[in-house]
Amino acid sequence: MGTVSLLVKLVSGLTTAQEQALLTAYGGTERTSISALHLYVVDVPAAQATAIGARYLADRRVKSVELDHVRKTAASPSDPLYSSQWNLPQIGWDHVYGSVTPTGTATIAILDTGVDASHPDLAGRVLPGYSAFAGSDPLTDPNGHGTEMAGITVAVTDNQTGVAGVAYSGVSIIPVQVLDSAGVGQDSDIVNGVIWAADNRASVILMPFSNSGFSQNLQDAISYAWSKGAVLVAATGNDGSPNATYPAGDADVVGVSATDPTDALWSGSNYGVDTFIAAPGVNIPTTNPGGTYTTISGTSASSAMVAGVAAFERAVDPAASNAVIVGRLAHDADPAGTAGQTGNGRVNMQRVVADTSSISATPVGVPGGGPLLGPYTVAALHDGDGSMTVTPTTAVAGSTGNSFTFTFTAGAGGGNMNGGAVAMTVPIGWTTPQTTNSANPGFISTATGTCDVVSTAITGTGPWTVTFTVGNCSTSKLFTFTYGGGGTKVTAPTTAGAYQFTTQTKVSGGTLTNIQPPQPTITVNPAAASKLVFTTSALSFTATSSPTAGPITVQSQDSFGNPSNPSSTETVALTSSSPDSPKFSLTSGGSALTSVSIPSSANSVSFFYGDTKAGTPTITAAGSGAFSSTVTQTETVNAAAASKLVFTSSALSLTATSNPTAGPITVQSQDSFGNPSNPSSTETVALTSSSPDSPKFSLTSGGSTLTSVSIPSSANSVSFFYGDTKAGTPTITATGSGAFSSTVTQTETVNAGAASKLVFTSSALSLTATSSPTAGPITVQSQDSFGNPSNPSSTETVALTSSSPDSPRFSLTSGGSTLTSVSIPSSANSVSFFYGDTKAGTPTITATGSGAFSSTATQTETVNTGSLDHLSLSPITSSLTFGQSQTYIATGQDQFNNSLGDVTSASTFAITPDGSCVAATCTPSSATSHTVTGTDSGKTGTASLAVNKADTTTVVASSTNPSVSGQSVTFTATVSVNSPGSAAVANPSGTVTFKDGLTTLGT
Repeated sequence: MGTVSLLVKLVSGLTTAQEQALLTAYGGTERTSISALHLYVVDVPAAQATAIGARYLADRRVKSVELDHVRKTAASPSDPLYSSQWNLPQIGWDHVYGSVTPTGTATIAILDTGVDASHPDLAGRVLPGYSAFAGSDPLTDPNGHGTEMAGITVAVTDNQTGVAGVAYSGVSIIPVQVLDSAGVGQDSDIVNGVIWAADNRASVILMPFSNSGFSQNLQDAISYAWSKGAVLVAATGNDGSPNATYPAGDADVVGVSATDPTDALWSGSNYGVDTFIAAPGVNIPTTNPGGTYTTISGTSASSAMVAGVAAFERAVDPAASNAVIVGRLAHDADPAGTAGQTGNGRVNMQRVVADTSSISATPVGVPGGGPLLGPYTVAALHDGDGSMTVTPTTAVAGSTGNSFTFTFTAGAGGGNMNGGAVAMTVPIGWTTPQTTNSANPGFISTATGTCDVVSTAITGTGPWTVTFTVGNCSTSKLFTFTYGGGGTKVTAPTTAGAYQFTTQTKVSGGTLTNIQPPQPTITVNPAAASKLVFTTSALSFTATSSPTAGPITVQSQDSFGNPSNPSSTETVALTSSSPDSPKFSLTSGGSALTSVSIPSSANSVSFFYGDTKAGTPTITAAGSGAFSSTVTQTETVNAAAASKLVFTSSALSLTATSNPTAGPITVQSQDSFGNPSNPSSTETVALTSSSPDSPKFSLTSGGSTLTSVSIPSSANSVSFFYGDTKAGTPTITATGSGAFSSTVTQTETVNAGAASKLVFTSSALSLTATSSPTAGPITVQSQDSFGNPSNPSSTETVALTSSSPDSPRFSLTSGGSTLTSVSIPSSANSVSFFYGDTKAGTPTITATGSGAFSSTATQTETVNTGSLDHLSLSPITSSLTFGQSQTYIATGQDQFNNSLGDVTSASTFAITPDGSCVAATCTPSSATSHTVTGTDSGKTGTASLAVNKADTTTVVASSTNPSVSGQSVTFTATVSVNSPGSAAVANPSGTVTFKDGLTTLGT
């Protein structure tokens, strides 16, 4: 039943010697002690635990005795094969996992056949390594043994995949490939591998192989690695022999034997002086190349277990030396078998990890020496031994009449596979195998050779498994069979490729397991090329002017769709249905071309495509040369980012209107190539017009007016309506802002409405008075209601009048015949005429239309006076009494008597026949008719002046008064002029008649 541990706690005050004597007296083997508690861990036989415990408790120097219970961790890994890994709980792994996380890191150099680093259960655990074989990759494993070692040591734990590794955290592996695909290697390669691992600071070096010959060179390499701080672990071998093997027997090497689930030495394990420690090594689940798993037995598995514990301890305690780690391995091992079988015992990971002591040990090894020998043989034993070959190894797709010979060779690892089996899978696509009739296709012949085949069975409906039950078949023996038959024999699949006839083997009582690569494989080559096929998916790219989309690959294939090189160069003409000028190029952005070629040394050609037109253009590849074939593929060209606005509706031609009813007008957001493209965010489009009117925009016909519209990110256009009362060709401008900035214009045509009114379109005249119609031309126009020139629907008669008091004149030509009306024909929209008027002033001309419509228009002209022609004196006729003066006002007049204003001050005046004028005041000198003449700039004017005689007063005086009759009396008459003037008339002249009654006395 093995051993158990007792926790014996002593009272304080005892000396060390007393405590040791007490332990010796009551039995058991001291494992360790905890001095602070006076606590000793004592290993005793399980069957005697109760009795020995009672003996200790009977001594009053013993305070207590407890069973050293096994504590289960709170965590269990999720790896599905963990339930089969009995080896992990056996070494106490399950008490470490979930409770101990290394603070450091460590590496294990596995000297073996390489490691399949692609295995999912080794992901992230494999570092770059070293191969002794030129051209070989240590991250691959042609044999599988190295991958098995890797899985035992460091398989990723709790990843719901496969198995759990001993070193579940903090440890990585370095594959050092020193054994070939058969699992053997030379001393020189192994020596180099050890040195390389040491120089690359490997924490642990695992050597899961053995040989009975000693090599001093290998010993020197091992000693070198030990001096570098590495722990070296090796398998003792699987011969069930006590004879020493190497490198397990070398100094500084931890040699490992294998134990079973009962901690007994495995029957196939070597043992003896080369054994330092033991570990589980029977039916150990682990990783296998190709992402699979297997179960192995042997000391190589045991040595991998110990290497995993040593590396994990280095990660937990980075300061511990290699000697301390080896010392802990030895000191904390569980008793198992005899010292000759297991050395220090079976490794206990739980105790090693908990051990903080500085106990150290250096393996001594087996004394001896010898020449450089080899080879070293892999120590593992498992199913999957052997190899299978096939000839021929090629066939043509869809071909008939094929026959293949398969040869199986038993493994070279020793022993036999009597009672085992070889199973080969025939893949789907091949002729159904049968053992019934050799004359029919697909016949599997009877196996012949040195390996005895008892029976052959075929199972499955595709794929099919051909199973050969083996009788007597030992190392390196073989058997051969054919897969062919009669008639069409074997028809190859129509799909070209490498077809693996997967072969599995098992020993008696074992499990069918894939043999190590290479598996037998028949390569089906394509038939003659006969067609072109696009092998790349249809493109979806952004519009571009450069051929950067791709690559697009066109392939030459056989009739079954297998890639097939053309027999000679195949020229492939390239075209596109795009309305743009698409471009093709051999390189991204390269020179444009119209064809490419597939040489006879290849089966495809790739090219790049560019197209600025969004849509789904069809690319056509037309082949000629080795064969004729045409193939098409529809690509998707997506619009680029919106960057500009464009009017997509045609320019409008509308009738002038005050309402926005013309349209719709559509403005679209486009990429730089003119493809409709939604803006990345709302694009606001401001709308303006060059019309001199106040044009109107609206989202709906006749709707509310607005000055801007928007294009949301979910669309690429917006439509609106337009109204304009001004006939002409206004330019509408749409200015975008938001997602991008862009301005676009479109010229519309606004046509005039129906003519409905007359309008003078020429400016009011300012003319000099004239009796001839020479002023002008004056233009009267027929217009629509908005003032746009518009031809009348029929002749419009325009009657012409003027408010002038004169008799004004109108004429079609300057100075032409006078008329009273003009006409606007339906082929025109205006008529011009000339005007004459002698009367200065502002006469109003009236144009009255009738015919197509009724309308009256007026315009006030200005008739200016002409140049000075004569003067008009005021008063023109007057009379006065002699002695009075007359003052005149002179008015300048043109030839039509239009007044030029008062020119009195600028005029000179004269009076005839007598008198004088001072400025504008004239005084006649006689009482008679006079003429007054005013003169200005040589121009004259006259006035008539009648001068009446002035009244007089006569006083008569006599010389004698009274007088007597007969007395001479002198009468003196004094005449006085009663002038209305301001001064008396000097020296007036006239006649005085004296009368006496009726008698005139004298004059």
